[in-house]
Amino acid sequence: MQIREEAQEIIREILRDVRPEKAVAEALREELERERTETFLVAAVGKAAWEMAAAAQKMLGSRIRRGVVLTKYGHGRGELAGFSCMEAGHPVPDENSVKGAREICELFRSAGKGERILLLLSGGGSALMELPEEGLTLEDIREVTRALLSCGASIQEINRIRKRLSAVKGGKLAALCGNTPILQIVLSDVVGDDLGMIASGPACEDRTTNEEIRRITDRYGLRFGDCVERQLYRESPRRLTNVTTRIVGNVRGLCLSAAKHAAARGYAPLLLTDCMGGEAREAGQMAAAMLHTIRSGAAAAYSVKPPCALILGGETVVTLRGTGTGGRNQELALSAALAMEEMEEWTEQESGRDGKIVEKSGEDFRERETAEAVIFSLGSDGTDGPTDAAGGMVDYGSAARMRAAGIDPAQSLQNNDAYHALQASGDLLITGPTGTNVNDVTVILCR
Repeated sequence: MQIREEAQEIIREILRDVRPEKAVAEALREELERERTETFLVAAVGKAAWEMAAAAQKMLGSRIRRGVVLTKYGHGRGELAGFSCMEAGHPVPDENSVKGAREICELFRSAGKGERILLLLSGGGSALMELPEEGLTLEDIREVTRALLSCGASIQEINRIRKRLSAVKGGKLAALCGNTPILQIVLSDVVGDDLGMIASGPACEDRTTNEEIRRITDRYGLRFGDCVERQLYRESPRRLTNVTTRIVGNVRGLCLSAAKHAAARGYAPLLLTDCMGGEAREAGQMAAAMLHTIRSGAAAAYSVKPPCALILGGETVVTLRGTGTGGRNQELALSAALAMEEMEEWTEQESGRDGKIVEKSGEDFRERETAEAVIFSLGSDGTDGPTDAAGGMVDYGSAARMRAAGIDPAQSLQNNDAYHALQASGDLLITGPTGTNVNDVTVILCR
């Protein structure tokens, strides 16, 4: 249990490090030293919107003439002086997404001479703030979103499509206020920090071409109704000259925090990537393979040996094949649990060491006398997919514990039902909404 407790401590420290309050305050302080503005209009959009708005309210106080917070259900922390606080649907937009978008559009249009707009953006904004283009309905947007989420498209591909259908994405929101200066402070949940992808770039020019749209729809065999198809191929190039941007948090910071706190507990950290992508189940298999290589001693010649922590950040995808419940981090963890079990059997057969399988009489699971190791995968916002879990943490006994609870882990993976499998084995990570969103981190801990 020691390694699981250490992993939980690392998770708590990571989430404390990447909370946005301090970073937002520092960015605002630096901007205010450069340019004195007496009155601000503030729009905060995304899963971290409330926390970012609270930091701005503390810094600016009465200088905020009006503010709007638009965040995910359950991610608000109550009333905030000077702000209208709203919650909306994610990952599929709902009526509140449209209501919130209209209020933010009104805020932008109301900007007066000498005022400045502060746009606080974090991940999740693409669904949370939505206003369909003329001729489209919210249900059109919802159908397209569901199709994109289920086919295995990357977040970049999803947002390229969504920008074309929205009246607030792809720089269209920023265009509403004319030449009023906009300062956008951004928590990036997108690999590479592409501003056009974070919340679908409401204050960033859309550089997507019709050729890119066609490649995406062809790649996944996507076909939509006539109104949607026509809007998809309407290019709307915009030139924005009134926007200043500060990125104050991203997945690299998340990974570096994981490395720091693993090192503090005696694990030699190795950051393998901060731009992981691809299918979640394949990433889980790869994580288990890395752990197997370390434990076999094959990596020792390259100074990678226990105790160590391998760290991967980014955002995987899930192609829906079944009808179960889960998210990309949970699917990664479930896949890793199955691969760990299989590779542990290889290790025992090959090495003949004492770490043998011990059958417990009358019970349908096995204890393993092996080196301690866990793999955890965590969504920094605290919600992985449409669930209350942030991800999962598995060890060499996870798959056996699932079977002992009457669940076939392989069938659960096939059915995209990682949530219930991990729940049965006690391997769900539950943090609640964290107040931030800087992508995902996967950590392989081995002693």
